[in-house]
Amino acid sequence: MNDIYKILENIRRLGSISVYYEVYCNSCHEFTGIGYETINKIPEYSECEHCGKELNLLKDIVVIYKVTQDE
Repeated sequence: MNDIYKILENIRRLGSISVYYEVYCNSCHEFTGIGYETINKIPEYSECEHCGKELNLLKDIVVIYKVTQDE
């Protein structure tokens, strides 16, 4: 898995993909639906809108890679 992230980071540096972060509830397995460009933009406190659980932003963040350049 680490090799895949290294490859994705190399592609990101080339400008073909971008990275953003999305909060994911590990209790009810739902995404918040809001993407953040940097970790600093994620609110310190967040609660799952689906089940009400307080989210741990160190554990409940998923890195999303998005294609930004057409082939």
